[in-house]
Amino acid sequence: GLDVTICGSGQALLEEAITVKPDLILLDVMMPIMDGPTTLKQLRDSELLSETPVIFLTAKVQRKERDKYL
Repeated sequence: GLDVTICGSGQALLEEAITVKPDLILLDVMMPIMDGPTTLKQLRDSELLSETPVIFLTAKVQRKERDKYL
């Protein structure tokens, strides 16, 4: 019962999310063109998307990296 939209980059997500208005975004830290942290900053700066919940996914598992993304 879920509608899923897949985007290949942070830039594509920002363009698509304005139209789709997602309830939740799963965001990879490492993406082409625009990485996850940069994409998240732009989401938070967007009036339409600033309150959209985001869950980061990453293969980076060292404590220092995890703490940085939290």
